[in-house]
Amino acid sequence: MSTRWLSVAVLLFSSACGADGPPLPVVPPEGLEPAVAARLAAAYATAEDDASAEHLLDYGRVLFGHRHHAAAFDVLRRAAALGGPVAFESTYLAALAASESDLAEAERLMTRALRMEPRFVAGHVKHGMFREELDRLADAEFSYTAALRIERSSHALLGLGRVALARGEPDRAIGLLEGARVLDPRHHEVDVALAQAYTAKGWTDDARAARDRATGHAEITAIPDPVLNRALDQNVSYHGLVDRAQHRYISGDVRGALALVDLAVLVDAAHARAHLVSCQILRDMGDHEGAIIACNRVLAVTPKHAEALARRGTAHAELEQIEAAEASLREAVAIGGELPLPRRELARFLLTQENAAEARTLLETLLRDHPDDLLARLLMASVHAKAGEWDAAHAQAEYVVRRRPTDVIARRLMAEAARER
Repeated sequence: MSTRWLSVAVLLFSSACGADGPPLPVVPPEGLEPAVAARLAAAYATAEDDASAEHLLDYGRVLFGHRHHAAAFDVLRRAAALGGPVAFESTYLAALAASESDLAEAERLMTRALRMEPRFVAGHVKHGMFREELDRLADAEFSYTAALRIERSSHALLGLGRVALARGEPDRAIGLLEGARVLDPRHHEVDVALAQAYTAKGWTDDARAARDRATGHAEITAIPDPVLNRALDQNVSYHGLVDRAQHRYISGDVRGALALVDLAVLVDAAHARAHLVSCQILRDMGDHEGAIIACNRVLAVTPKHAEALARRGTAHAELEQIEAAEASLREAVAIGGELPLPRRELARFLLTQENAAEARTLLETLLRDHPDDLLARLLMASVHAKAGEWDAAHAQAEYVVRRRPTDVIARRLMAEAARER
């Protein structure tokens, strides 16, 4: 998260630095679906009130589940340092979170986790994957073999097959990978590796068959999600899949939502709607590069799509790509100025750039057109607070609380305004 965007988040979701150390990381709620924001806020509040290892682990799980990996790593590392019964799970999840940016640290943490639980098969497989990506093939082979000694796992055989391929041993790779395919015939990564091994041997027909399995129906049905399997069985339409994805995301099932979106894209890659939903989910989860890619796919289909331009601009802003952010957001307002989202996102951006005057003008016109836009009212409350207009800030926050009594951010703004005025 960029420092500029964090400055606005602090106004909306502030936390005091406790006596025991630095404050817990906080995810700004702006733009999140209400169910996701509420889950994050509740887990944060519990851990802030009682920073036990168990509560820190719970908060770390929620952060990790919604792909806020840097924040999850911070919280989980604290939980692991406290020791006790949750030390293994905290360390294991911290390793997974670290793998997004620091493989060496991830490998070190996984080594520590496996000392606590030496018979954890998935941990040995992940350990091997980290070592493989670090180009430590002998260590990766050791980890995958350790997993196989505990359980005959298709994932461990796949890892050993990849190591053999990296060493230029296609015959050994084929034996391992065909064994993995016997255990899990719908594992598309096994077919990808088999296609590479068959190609290395010059077995053109076998390679083509493996590639077809990897990119065809086998890849879709390999997703271990019963909802996806039901969707396939019922031949759900493209729009039905996107509708289900949005419902699952609102319900807090982020992984299921993304899987359904991916399936919708496979059904119709040229349609903009699934890419737009993917853009929204990825941005809310902190994967801003992925959000930009998804928004660009929408714009490739519909170049003047105001919502995609606005969401892309917000993602650029999170990456501190200021010029790109402003250009995309202003284009969104120029094209779809009658819509709430472009004006709201441009106003949010302007606040981070200390341009409260233009942000105020945008929000005033937006609220005249859409008086029940609660996110716009929270932003306007922030504008009033910056200007020391505490009565107005309190009124905007109170409006939100009357309509959404569980809104933690609005309640905190009300309390802050009540203290200051």
